[in-house]
Amino acid sequence: MSLMSMRRKMASKQTITIILWVLIAIFLAGIVYMNVPNSGKTKPGGNNLRPGGVNKTLVTINGQAIDSDTFEQAYIDSSQGAQSQELGQTLPTRSKIAKNLVMNAVADQVLRGYGIRNVNKKANEIAGELSTMFYDQVRKAAEGQAQQEMAMAKDKKTVKTPQQYLNEQLSQMYLQQGVQPPAQITEDSFRKFYTETLTDPKFGQADDFMLYVRKRLIGEQIMKRDLPADLVSEAYAKKLATQQVNARWIFIPAGSMQNIFKPEFSAAALQAAQKKATDLRAQIAKDPASFAKVASKESQHISHTEGGNLGWVSGGTMSANIPAILEYLIFSQQPKELGPVTQITMPGPDATNPLAAQVGYGFVQVIAVSKNPDNPNWAQMRTEYMDTTKRRYAMQLGEGYLCYMIANADIKYNSKEFESYIAEGHGQYIEMTKLQKEALDEKDLPRPVIAALSYLVAISSPDIKGEAKIPLLKAALEYAGGSRSDLHMQLAETYRAVGKKTEAIEQYENAMNSAGMGEANLRKQVRTIYVQMGNTEGVKAIDQWLAEHKDAAPNK
Repeated sequence: MSLMSMRRKMASKQTITIILWVLIAIFLAGIVYMNVPNSGKTKPGGNNLRPGGVNKTLVTINGQAIDSDTFEQAYIDSSQGAQSQELGQTLPTRSKIAKNLVMNAVADQVLRGYGIRNVNKKANEIAGELSTMFYDQVRKAAEGQAQQEMAMAKDKKTVKTPQQYLNEQLSQMYLQQGVQPPAQITEDSFRKFYTETLTDPKFGQADDFMLYVRKRLIGEQIMKRDLPADLVSEAYAKKLATQQVNARWIFIPAGSMQNIFKPEFSAAALQAAQKKATDLRAQIAKDPASFAKVASKESQHISHTEGGNLGWVSGGTMSANIPAILEYLIFSQQPKELGPVTQITMPGPDATNPLAAQVGYGFVQVIAVSKNPDNPNWAQMRTEYMDTTKRRYAMQLGEGYLCYMIANADIKYNSKEFESYIAEGHGQYIEMTKLQKEALDEKDLPRPVIAALSYLVAISSPDIKGEAKIPLLKAALEYAGGSRSDLHMQLAETYRAVGKKTEAIEQYENAMNSAGMGEANLRKQVRTIYVQMGNTEGVKAIDQWLAEHKDAAPNK
């Protein structure tokens, strides 16, 4: 859809609400931000947030340490960590924090290299900029809605003013954040509120926003220092808005050439990918007609099935398959020109996890250029389109370069638990399972973590069988929460499998008692098992319960 088409559709009330959340999603493509300490040594004292009271280094990144107090405090401060320590939430929350601590440590190192140290000041400036843009977008939509209602209304006096429509839509944002809106929302009051929702941790968006800020600041530096074209110039933005390009390319990610979803994050792998891409480009330069054949065989992008052809690409599409750096290569080259080998980061299978991105090298060839059939009114959209291009390129270029720097980073782990989260982030699930098992030997882990790790190891490690599962499942019970009944059932089945009938029956009874009065289907399931086990007393007890609770709700 063109920007002009979007503007025409913004007149309806439904679209105003959609715009509110689309803009939030664009600017908060997020990950958790936490401050990372500079100390690199294991030390006693600190906040004593782990059993044993020792604050130890968990990982060093290019010599900069992340310690256990930092990690545990981040977990305590996170909304998920504060709300629950149940099995299903503990490890996912800690995993997200660990991955983001690593990303932000590297991001801060990159920014310091650019001479940027006061990220919080920059964050406030960017928040103010976004709040102004957001307010203007909603104001324009409110004006369009008022005009539409006025044109359709028989009694013009009943139509609300644009300010009333604007006030209604902005009030919804206040209420969704648990804040009572003022009777009349001015631009200044909204700017203050919106900035607070982005930067104040109590609203739950500060972590995501701070990572967005870091990516954007890195990307802006790349645009100034490393790219030959001025990406925010009117000429380039107009080209994106008014042209479409038919292009093809070849992409070689670091790591396995057989499975692009398992990248290898190392400097050596990146060098190998760069060499292969350079060799392929030289091969095609000697035989231009071989591009499609080489791309089909060697490229590790989905377009390899089409000989590397991306089809007709329109600027500003924000497609996952066309990140900013690739779009830049496509729109900055001349037709038939074989472009330079360039470092490119492609989104991985999970777009919310930058650590799963595909970091590698590629090159582009433009086949043809034509006018964009969905051409916006450039004179009308000029400023908005240029601003959008600047923000999009900065964020995407920053994220891509951050992934590249993580791949090149010297990372040394001193915690199997912490390392398991990063392995998960890279999609190395076999390695993750191995590390989770080894993490259980770490004696200073918080008890909820031990419980959650014990459960995962019990159900996912192929070498954990029979009686070896029992102590792990029992350890998980302490923090089973809403999963307690299911966990008792798993423990009962494990006891039954190893021939311990008495213990199995005890766990089946615990499962039924944990299920609550309404779980009739579970009791019917256990009754069938009791019949198979010859537990006649148990069968009678269940029959009596079912007779007394005929109206009990079944499992859902």
